[in-house]
Amino acid sequence: GNENSKDTGDVGESLGSLGQRYDSESNQLDISDIVDDTTPEQMYIPGWVDYLPTEYVQDMLDFMHNNLDLPWVSTIALATVAVRLSMLPLVVAQARYNMRLAVMQVLEYCFSE
Repeated sequence: GNENSKDTGDVGESLGSLGQRYDSESNQLDISDIVDDTTPEQMYIPGWVDYLPTEYVQDMLDFMHNNLDLPWVSTIALATVAVRLSMLPLVVAQARYNMRLAVMQVLEYCFSE
């Protein structure tokens, strides 16, 4: 019992001033009085997360799931196929570019000798 507490240290002490709010029996930290008065707008910290498309993807998946009456497995599979099909023109353009690059490298090799 005491040997383990020596190895891990006292959680309440490691929390500093928040240690008074720590209940060792339930292993919980009571911050309800801090959070109750805080609105989500006050907790918002702008940053790089604003530029991630996760909300759009979630909305698209929810729309497909709800309006097409598909199970989630089918929704994810259909979304995957849709994304891959939308990327197909880029894949074809990249393949054409790689072919032209290979031809140019062969021509460069031929004319360099």
